[in-house]
Amino acid sequence: MNIINLSLKKSSSSIFFIIVGITIVIVSFISFSDGPSIEIKIDTDDSGNIIHEFQYYKQGKFIFNHGFHYSYFPDGTKKETGFYEHGKKDSVWVYFGKTGGMIKKKESWENGELVEEKSFKKNIRWISKKG
Repeated sequence: MNIINLSLKKSSSSIFFIIVGITIVIVSFISFSDGPSIEIKIDTDDSGNIIHEFQYYKQGKFIFNHGFHYSYFPDGTKKETGFYEHGKKDSVWVYFGKTGGMIKKKESWENGELVEEKSFKKNIRWISKKG
């Protein structure tokens, strides 16, 4: 497994680019004032395929997921997407089936508590619209 760590220095706001193969991921964040820096971890399998991407920060001996979280099937299609807020699941989490972007399950989280869960018997296609 190959691991890529990118550290982001403390500042009021930053934008940076991650280039993975021919995919460019643009990430924007606002850091904690005088707090820990956000880092990005990208895990790959032995063939170099990305299997996880997520943001986190360290505080003492502890590591807290904080920010986006993506995982992928071995063929590169999305497996799940979500967001962490100080180590707790937050916002909408979407779980995909292996068949090209079909949604299997959707969860809504607030401060680490599951508030809504929807499973789909017939997977629905995820359509992303730019705002």
